[in-house]
Amino acid sequence: MICIRKNRRGFTLVEMVLSLAIISIIFGLTTTLVVCVRNSFMSTYNLNDSSDYAVLYGSGFENSILSHTQNRVSGKWYISNNILTCSGTPVFVPDHLQTRQKDSETIVDKWNIAMYFNYTESSSRVRYIVCVTDNYYNPGKLIYTYSSMVWLPHFADTKLATPQGAIKVSDIQTGVLDPEDSEHKTKLTDYGTTIEYTAP
Repeated sequence: MICIRKNRRGFTLVEMVLSLAIISIIFGLTTTLVVCVRNSFMSTYNLNDSSDYAVLYGSGFENSILSHTQNRVSGKWYISNNILTCSGTPVFVPDHLQTRQKDSETIVDKWNIAMYFNYTESSSRVRYIVCVTDNYYNPGKLIYTYSSMVWLPHFADTKLATPQGAIKVSDIQTGVLDPEDSEHKTKLTDYGTTIEYTAP
């Protein structure tokens, strides 16, 4: 008896369907993983970069106001076009990361910076808040808030015979979010966007 053996070539329809199903599942999982990693990277990058800028602005303000009060030189601090300015002169010019807006050829700063000031005369301390808002990846979203204070030693020294001048906060804002409130529900009502030192 002669046994004829058929050579099997190619794949059956069921095998092809199973292969396509497995490839589709792997592709879907891979795509989701890539998107998650990208979003995580962008969130971490934005947080780190914005916090660096916030600390930079805070340090620049502290150094500037201390120098002016100690040398008794009048000054007025505020943010103008994302630059910390003292009496019309930039305290420093940060190297903003500029980028194109989505679906546009317009070049903009990646971050929008806002600063708010408060002065407590009894303790001779200036409190300030730096708010960094995204201008590209999530336009309008508050990314980082940094708050600190600077003590003005010459104002606190009551033994000095000569007057130390005066500090005034203006352009008071009523909707400044309290950085110590993690739920962002508390609003401060005594912070302004401009602080001025008038030398004696």
